[in-house]
Amino acid sequence: MIYLRTVRFEHILDQAGVPKWRQNSPLLATMPVKAVWTIATPVRDRSVDLVDSRFFRSIRDECDDVGKRASLLVMLTGLYHALGHEDYQPVIKHTAGLNVKPAHIFKYRGKSEKVWELKYQNKDRLYFFSYSSTVSESRNLLIPLSFLHKKDQTTPDTIKDQCEREMKPLLDPSPQITILKE
Repeated sequence: MIYLRTVRFEHILDQAGVPKWRQNSPLLATMPVKAVWTIATPVRDRSVDLVDSRFFRSIRDECDDVGKRASLLVMLTGLYHALGHEDYQPVIKHTAGLNVKPAHIFKYRGKSEKVWELKYQNKDRLYFFSYSSTVSESRNLLIPLSFLHKKDQTTPDTIKDQCEREMKPLLDPSPQITILKE
């Protein structure tokens, strides 16, 4: 069984210590008319609160100054506006200063899978996985995995390993996914 918890942007910003007045940005004021993608992050089981997820721990550990908080706000704004589009990446790329590219490509069950890196400026990264399934029900998930203030150009092996380990069960045939509300 795979457990994911839905994530609201304001809770990510709260974990990062972004002041409420900054969160009330006009850029975040309008949700896409109909979200095509759901944001949800992995948790070990039903008993794990969102704030105890690996993703939220990375936010608390890495997003520890004003510059990093500002970067996170820009990245989340781009992601937020992309939720209403099936092809979300061009929307992200049209957000000033943002770039999205594969951070890690791994083979699983004969297929190449990508962990994506949302980057603002040269240091701050938000790693995520996009998942679409039509097996039992149609669902599109953007799964944030980690935030990192990167010190070099390559994605650290610890991030690659963590992301790959968390996503492989999702890629098994007919995975049993339970999406828990925040």
